[in-house]
Amino acid sequence: MRDSPTPASSGVAPTFLELRPADGRFDAVLSNATLHHLPDTRGALEHLRSLVEPGGVLGIVTFVRPRVRDLRRIANEVLPGSTAKRLLYGRVLLKWQRGPCHAA
Repeated sequence: MRDSPTPASSGVAPTFLELRPADGRFDAVLSNATLHHLPDTRGALEHLRSLVEPGGVLGIVTFVRPRVRDLRRIANEVLPGSTAKRLLYGRVLLKWQRGPCHAA
């Protein structure tokens, strides 16, 4: 991670919600077992999307809970063209690839 005025400089790693596209975008972003802990699924997906470099991939693994049942609908709106696949133990893998010309 680049030197930046983030909590990382104090020895505390920033959360993905503290990262900004101005800090740099990533070829691949993976969120594993975090979405179901956040109160704003749509906001989290929009922020994760903003961190993906054009041509990059966003992968999200989350657990299925009643409030996450809307994940597919939200993903269709926020991450058009994303795919979802059920995994073992009630988990869901959501995958999205940013096209080379997609705006943030």
